[in-house]
Amino acid sequence: MKDSETQGEEQSLSPDDGRLIKTGLKVFKNIATEWGMTTEQQNALLGCDDETLDRWIHGDVLPTEQEVMTLVLTRISHVFGIYRSLHLLIEKDELADSWLHKSNLEFDGQSATSLIVRDGLNGLERVDEYLQKLCEHLA
Repeated sequence: MKDSETQGEEQSLSPDDGRLIKTGLKVFKNIATEWGMTTEQQNALLGCDDETLDRWIHGDVLPTEQEVMTLVLTRISHVFGIYRSLHLLIEKDELADSWLHKSNLEFDGQSATSLIVRDGLNGLERVDEYLQKLCEHLA
């Protein structure tokens, strides 16, 4: 076997990785829908287009996209953290979900959604950390 073929096999996703990606993306889509995010916002948040996202949701991740998937899973983990924190802090689901679209002094008067879409991973980290700190004060 050629070195390039061996390397391609070594980089392929395991079945568990594929299931994790597929499940994570489906849950992300559900959360994004609850949050009222547009398709464009969802794509910007994940750093991909509709076609790629649809392909990933169906478990079709190319070997060349595996490094990107690590970043996507990191972004999704922040989405999960934000969702969890919001629902711990705000009892009513619709108020928790709408919080992302309201202007916030912590984010220089812009909404969390705007910050996340504009700054990508950095925006997700900033919102997630902010909400986690608020949750710490509940304990």
